[in-house]
Amino acid sequence: MRLRNLLLAAAALLLAGALPAAAESYPFIGLNLGVAQPTNDNYNAHCHTGIAASPYGGVMFTENLGVRADIHTTFNPPDGDHRGSPDEEVWSTLLGFTLGPRLALPLGPLFELHADGGVGAFTGLSGRLTESDWGWSFGAGLDFYVAPNWALSAFGRWN
Repeated sequence: MRLRNLLLAAAALLLAGALPAAAESYPFIGLNLGVAQPTNDNYNAHCHTGIAASPYGGVMFTENLGVRADIHTTFNPPDGDHRGSPDEEVWSTLLGFTLGPRLALPLGPLFELHADGGVGAFTGLSGRLTESDWGWSFGAGLDFYVAPNWALSAFGRWN
């Protein structure tokens, strides 16, 4: 409880510092495409490396600070070990939603380094993932802007 209150206070201070620059704010959208590597030992024992596709959007309050919402989707193929478990031959699919801060460092008009994180909810839709729970996400990457405020990203993310 104490940690949660401390995190909420820190987030409020960060956002309060960004509000005076609201006239500079702008929306953004993008799509993360990448690899989904199971890191949990129990999950990794039943799935192989898969793919991730995650659309995102948000608002930058300043050039360097904003808020971002992500829809996380991952798709991992089964390992094919035939242990007799239910749904062991079905791809495991995850859906999640997170909201949190975004930090950015522009590198000219086309590129931007970014780090972002958030908390939210995740649920398994098929295969070895059958539970729903809260979760967190943290990542960093390089955006390539294909149009103003619309980017494709190379990224690393931990959920």
